[in-house]
Amino acid sequence: MKEAAFYTPLSEPKGQTVRCELCKLRCTIAPGRRGQCRVRENREGKLYSLSYDNLIALHEDPVEKKPLFHVAPGSIAFSFAAEGCNLHCPWCQNHQISQAGKRDTALYGKGHAISPARIVSLALEGGARVMAATYTEPTIFFELALETAILASEAGLINAWVTNGSIAEKPLEDIAPYLQAANVDLKGIDDAKSRSWIGIGAHEVLDTIRHMHALGIWVELTTLLVPGFNDTPAEIERIATFIAGLDPNITWHVTRYFPQFKYNAPPTPPSTL
Repeated sequence: MKEAAFYTPLSEPKGQTVRCELCKLRCTIAPGRRGQCRVRENREGKLYSLSYDNLIALHEDPVEKKPLFHVAPGSIAFSFAAEGCNLHCPWCQNHQISQAGKRDTALYGKGHAISPARIVSLALEGGARVMAATYTEPTIFFELALETAILASEAGLINAWVTNGSIAEKPLEDIAPYLQAANVDLKGIDDAKSRSWIGIGAHEVLDTIRHMHALGIWVELTTLLVPGFNDTPAEIERIATFIAGLDPNITWHVTRYFPQFKYNAPPTPPSTL
């Protein structure tokens, strides 16, 4: 456990209430409560990260699996994650670890304490060229991700995030000097539908993508085409138009949905892809 970065004490509505400033949800958190991510807890007016030393996944992956097709092609990405997520996609493919904290409030302690230095050491021992914060949402384990990225950069590794694009502006600017690449899930472009279905407005993710691009981070995008959510020709065209308007050289991974978690629509038809 570690005191969290990016929060503001509030005098209202209660003494000791805080506002988390790490992601764009900006949760107001009363004493003894946690934010939407379930891994940032207010303890007597101080916000703590419960995921700093609570890793739930470590794995060596091909970098293309992230997917990143233009970041050290053919290399190994040493992937790590802590439990939890700040969004609630009903089709989440990693729901066993990303959504666990929303089903079980006894979240802290389910993972394993591994230091940033040890994560980097394991990556180097495995011959990785890329250090990837992935599987759940790197934003919510920001303190761990930042310290790991700094050490990884010093060791000559490329740092990458696989992210839902919810990070707030200041945290993104703080990690940007150590973050060379990101694959952002561009889940949809309809603002109201996105907020209702997954918990964040689409415009907020688009702003993050623009900000990353402006900061010089290599950006690739992924859209999972989900029947009934984002698979109409009009929506697909709007997404493509946004990407082309930002930079026509951005790689866009368009992927096929299969039933997962709480969503049971049939798989995406190949004709849609």
